[in-house]
Amino acid sequence: MLFVCAFQMGRPESEIWHHYIKKQEQQPNKKSQTSASCRYCRHVFYFPNATRLQSHLTTHCKRCPQDIKQRLRGSLESKKPSPNNQSDELSAPGPSSSSTSNEASNRGEPRRSSESGSPAESPVPKRRNVSAIPVSSFADRMTDVEKEKIDVALARAMYHSGCPLSLFESTYWRHAFSLLRPSYEIPSTYKFSGVLLDAEYDRAKDLGKKQIDEALSVAIVSDGWTNLRGGRYRQFRSMHARPSLFQSY
Repeated sequence: MLFVCAFQMGRPESEIWHHYIKKQEQQPNKKSQTSASCRYCRHVFYFPNATRLQSHLTTHCKRCPQDIKQRLRGSLESKKPSPNNQSDELSAPGPSSSSTSNEASNRGEPRRSSESGSPAESPVPKRRNVSAIPVSSFADRMTDVEKEKIDVALARAMYHSGCPLSLFESTYWRHAFSLLRPSYEIPSTYKFSGVLLDAEYDRAKDLGKKQIDEALSVAIVSDGWTNLRGGRYRQFRSMHARPSLFQSY
């Protein structure tokens, strides 16, 4: 009989992964890519690591339970190095150079260092300046006002370019935006075709009405055509001239 034993190498998996759903996606270049989606808000990380995932739950996720947030924040505080621990490590007892030199003098041997063989010098402990940097300083943050501005600008560029409303449903577009701004979440197709489209339509209508009210004269131009199915369409446009730099009397 043949027995096969499998051993997991490396560090044990962090418990932060229990709050995410891991997926393995096969890319066109035949390399698998790991992604993780939050179990509470469904936010997707395409290059996940424990630090980013824990920062998302403690800072950005609005649906994460408060008891889980407090427990994760407590684990972050416990991992920060304290000044007392550093001073204890520096003052810990160990083999001193004086005891080594005394033993060498008793044997009638000159004092030598253990590495280079040159006369030993009294070591001077160097205190390391370790400053605890919070994890939140490395995480990308975005306010609601900033996200709204990006949504409006992105929707306006899409409408002006004539792009399909389902453009950003592609995995490659979402991956590109996650590299540009990890905290930005692209609006859904429903929002592009609803709230954002209505707001842009109202803005363009108000702008056109203002230009017509300020114009000296307005001309109405009509045009019509048929599509491949024989449907008839008619379009009306308002044409007006902008005020010129020089005006004759």
